[in-house]
Amino acid sequence: MAQEEYEQSQTIDAPPEEVFAWLSEVGNLPEYLPPVVASSVEGPSAEGVPGRRIRTTLEYPGEGGGTFEAEGYLAVDEQERRMEWGAEEGRDY
Repeated sequence: MAQEEYEQSQTIDAPPEEVFAWLSEVGNLPEYLPPVVASSVEGPSAEGVPGRRIRTTLEYPGEGGGTFEAEGYLAVDEQERRMEWGAEEGRDY
């Protein structure tokens, strides 16, 4: 599966290091990343996978609604102010 990249910009009246610290906090993902409704750190990622293992609860879009659980990883590079997330080996996310 091809790796997708997404980028979005918004001006925020706060120091960049404070904004990035807030954005990179796993518990804040539901505040700005739809369809995530809950998120937590589960521990270190599998060998060869960057960052930390995270668990998220996501909402299905549309009328049918509902939620589902997903595990993946979140890697944070504070110096570059870059975040990467995805699935550990064997997952299609």
